[in-house]
Amino acid sequence: QLEVYYDGQDYGPSVPTSITDKTGNGNNTTTVGSGIGFDSTYKAFTFDVTTNGKIEGTHGLGTGTGIQYSMSLWFKADVLSGNHRLATFGTQGTQYQSSTLLIYQNDIHLDHWLSEIKTTSDILVPNVWYHLVAIHTGPGTEDVSQNALYLNGVKLEDVTTGGSAANGTFNLQGTGLTIGADSAGTNPFDGSIANFRLYSKALNADQVK
Repeated sequence: QLEVYYDGQDYGPSVPTSITDKTGNGNNTTTVGSGIGFDSTYKAFTFDVTTNGKIEGTHGLGTGTGIQYSMSLWFKADVLSGNHRLATFGTQGTQYQSSTLLIYQNDIHLDHWLSEIKTTSDILVPNVWYHLVAIHTGPGTEDVSQNALYLNGVKLEDVTTGGSAANGTFNLQGTGLTIGADSAGTNPFDGSIANFRLYSKALNADQVK
């Protein structure tokens, strides 16, 4: 049930134009823009907000309702002020049809386009590595109450629901996956991302660890 796996250990000292999906599912990516580099020490992809850049592929989860998922990655934010997208998949712009894992100021958000959960205590510090897992547990009740965030293996309990749209059923549309920005290339991330994985299941707490 591991659909996508991108790992920087296979690359360096520069980033190739195509990054291979290590699952063998063929969800390979292309790099877009000049703002992507490589950190040879941490085997991580680096993103520069001043020049932009993103990694584009496909998510392999299918479409429609009844989908569950887990996104797992390591990240280090160079800048926390502003709006920075770590990973996005699906069709943005229509309520419930996409999923975005983002940092806004010092908080983490898991957003289904205007319907989200978010942390509330400014828990992040710049230039520190974190392991982050975002989970949607559907099927069944598929609203944001089924979302969860784990930071460094610990479930974050200090979260609240938010967004300007009413709560509703997650209905994934579109097959695109973008890392380091949203699908339009806006709200770019400024920092490093490593070891990105996307599962077609909701990991339990032991699996997250």
